[in-house]
Formats: sequence, structure tokens, C-alpha cells
Amino acid sequence: MVSSVVERLMQSLQGVHAVLFYGPEGGGMQESGMALAQGWLCKSVSDGKACGVCGNCKTFLSGRNVDFIHYRPWGPSNWIKEQAIRRVKPHDDEGPETPLLEFLRTSPLMARHKVALFENADRLLGGASNALLKTVEEPPPHAKIIMTTSDFSRLLPTIRSRCMGVACGYGLNPDQSEMERVFGGSPGLNAQVQSKQEAYAKLWAVLESSRGAPPGAAIKLAEQTRELTEPISKALNLGARTANAEILRCMAQWLLQNRPERPDLAHDAVQSHRLIVGNVNSGALFDLLWSRVLSR
Repeated sequence: MVSSVVERLMQSLQGVHAVLFYGPEGGGMQESGMALAQGWLCKSVSDGKACGVCGNCKTFLSGRNVDFIHYRPWGPSNWIKEQAIRRVKPHDDEGPETPLLEFLRTSPLMARHKVALFENADRLLGGASNALLKTVEEPPPHAKIIMTTSDFSRLLPTIRSRCMGVACGYGLNPDQSEMERVFGGSPGLNAQVQSKQEAYAKLWAVLESSRGAPPGAAIKLAEQTRELTEPISKALNLGARTANAEILRCMAQWLLQNRPERPDLAHDAVQSHRLIVGNVNSGALFDLLWSRVLSR
């Protein structure tokens, strides 16, 4: 399961710089994060798979890759502190030797990217979260950031919104509908989709109607998607912009599941989500996204 998820991510998220794996303890978040890190380091990736035999793969597997850094909570309080992101004086000797900002300051020495993995990212203290947010918002072009957490709600919403979220380790509920499975992914999201089924069903209907639609239907589908802003906003008690971001989150999940032959489309939806959060006009984004989805 871990390998198939990561292979799909490697194929679909070439332009994404931050991924958040979340789920219950033992759900495979850490394994997925490490597999994605290896894929982003490897220079011989094929069909979403790291080769396993190049110098980057070998040094990563032996814990010696100079372009990879792994941050974990430390100390009696078990927190990831601000000195993990930037140098702080006086420095906590138990903390990492190289803060993230120093690690990312230079280009990769051997790998395709510089990759940082934050294990148990919900343990980021306030100062560390705020410092990390700036990097996630405007990362260097060679930077890739991976986070794992079993407590999704404790991460800053602004950090969550700038990452591609990937649910791990949630068992399939035999009574769960296809819509709930695709739009959900965590207990909180599953409950949200189940309790607001009427609003989500309208979005599901629009997405399903796009199957086999000709390119000329893009304008109509974009208009139908824009019309969903109000029902999603009312159902979830969200502002219009946040409602549009939720629509794009669901679109990205639907495209990842239903259009595996076009992994670039899920990437486009993720990028549109980031732009919506950054105050870009939603109408133009929906027009462009549906044109891409229906392109041959």
C-alpha cells in the first residue's frame, strides 16, 4: 500500500514542494514519508519508483545522504523547537546540528532536491511552526518538505493548507460510499462529508458528469463548480474563498483516484488550491482547471 501511494505521488506531484502524511499511529505515515524522500532524492526515478541502486539511494538507505535531513521531537518535553528551523541563541545542545534554513540555503550536492522530513510535525512549538510556515510558503526551488502526523488538527491551518495532504492507514468502512471514501480520508473529514452529504453530493455529481465529456464542456463545468461555492459555504459555515479551497481539495482527491493516467491534473488542482488560498480569482482558476481536465 505504501509503495503504490508513493508511486502515484511521484508521478502526480512533480511541482509540489510540501506533502503532509497523516493518519493513526502505525498507519504507515513514516514509511510513506521516507519512501517519498528517497524518490525525491533519486536521479533515476522510473514510473514513480526510486531505483534503489544509485549513489543517492544507497546513501539514503544507509542514513548518510547529505541532501536529506530528518527532524524529530527531542528533549524531555518531546517538542520540535524553533532551533530546528533557524539558529537560536543560546542553542539547545540536544537539538539538530543544522537548522532547516541553513540546510536549504545551498543547492543539492548530489541529489535532485534537498529533502527535509519532519516526523510527528504536530509537535512543532509555536515559534517553530511560524518559522516553518514562511519556508513552506516561499521555499527555495530545490527544496522539498515532508511532514508526518497522527494529530492532524494540531498543525497550523496555514501550514496544512500549503501542503498536499495524504491520508494513511484508515481502514475501509464497508458502509462507506465511494464519495465518502474519496472526499474523506481521516476521521474528521469522513465525519464532515457524512454530515454534509447534500452539499458534497452536488460536487460529486459535477465531477462524475465530466467522465467522457468533450473539451467544449469545460465552460459549463466551470460554471457549475462556481455555483457550488454557496451551498458548500453554507453547509460548512465557511467564507467563499475557503469554500472554493475545499472544492479544490475534493477535486484533487477525485482526480488522483479517477484519472491515474493523467497525474498532472491532480497537481494542477493542488496548485489551484494554493492560488485560491493566496487570493487569486477563483473563477479564472476553475475555467483553466476544467479546460485542462477535459484536454485530450
